[in-house]
Amino acid sequence: SYRLDHLNDDLLILNEEKIKQKIRDVEDKSPEMMLLEILTSSGKTIVKTKNKLDANGNNFGSIGSPNSLSNAGGMGVCRYNEL
Repeated sequence: SYRLDHLNDDLLILNEEKIKQKIRDVEDKSPEMMLLEILTSSGKTIVKTKNKLDANGNNFGSIGSPNSLSNAGGMGVCRYNEL
């Protein structure tokens, strides 16, 4: 979950040129890693690993767990010719 008042403006205000430049500049083109960098850049975001979340008996995203709706994955696509 996210607190809106702690989110980076890059997630709240659409600036297509800034987004395109970030994609050009970043070494890891993974959307998940780019999002993590944006989230943590403010210093206001706490990121907990799955192991930390599971420590108190939770079972996030595990196959067959009652908390798991699905383990669907996704792959980001970057079309350089559109940048």
